[in-house]
Amino acid sequence: QFFFRVARQDFLNLFFSGLIGLGIADLLFLYCLKKVGAGWTAVVETSYTPFVFLFSLVLLSESISQQEAFGAVIIVGALFFVSFEKSFDKNVSKTDFGLGIAAGIASLFLVAFGVVLTKLSLDSVPLLHAVEIRLLGGVIMPLVILLARPNRIKKDLMQVLEYPNKAKLFWISMVGTYLTLILWVAGFKFQKATITAVLNQTSTVFTLIASAMIFKEKITRTKLWISGLAIIGVIITIF
Repeated sequence: QFFFRVARQDFLNLFFSGLIGLGIADLLFLYCLKKVGAGWTAVVETSYTPFVFLFSLVLLSESISQQEAFGAVIIVGALFFVSFEKSFDKNVSKTDFGLGIAAGIASLFLVAFGVVLTKLSLDSVPLLHAVEIRLLGGVIMPLVILLARPNRIKKDLMQVLEYPNKAKLFWISMVGTYLTLILWVAGFKFQKATITAVLNQTSTVFTLIASAMIFKEKITRTKLWISGLAIIGVIITIF
C-alpha cells in the first residue's frame, strides 16, 4: 500500500539505487572479497568516499569545502600504495588479484552512485519505506541470475538448508543486511552525503581488524599505510 503514497520519481530513484547499489554492486563486491580477501577488500573500500563526493557534487549540488576536498585527495592517493604491494596470496595470481581489485573499485563506484540517488528522495520518503524500496530493487539482480541458472537453483538452496549453523546464518543476514542498511540510509537521510560517506569510511579499520582476528589474514605494511592515510583523510574532512 505504501507504494501508492510514494511519488513515481522517488520510487524510481530508490528502486534503481537498490538495483545498482545493492544488486549489481554487491555481486562485484563479493567477487572482490573472494579473490583478494577481507583485508584487501577493506583497502579497496577507501575509494568509496571520493566517489560519493563526486556524485554529491554533480547530482546533489552539495558544497564541498577545500578541507573536505583535501581529505578526499588523501584518501584517493592512499590507493596508489596498492601498486607497491609485494606480498600476494600464493593461491591468487596477479591477474586474479588485479581483477578482484578492479571489481571492488567498480562496486564502490556503483554503491556511491546508488546512495546519492537515494539521497535525492530521502527528504520526502520515510526511512523504512526508503529501505524497503531499495531492498526490492536489490533482490532483482540476484533473482535474475538465479533464474538464469536453473540447474544451480537446487544446489544453491541445498547449501543453505544444509548449513550447520542456521541460527548464525540468520543473524548474520539480519544484522549485516537489514539493520546495517537501515542505519546506513538513516545516516544519509539526516546528514550531508559527503560527511556521512567519510564516517562510513571508518569501516576500513574495522574490517582490517576483523580480517586479522577472524581469518588470520596478514596485515602488511602496505595495508597499514593505505588505511592510515585513509583515516587521516577522514579526520581532516570531519574536523
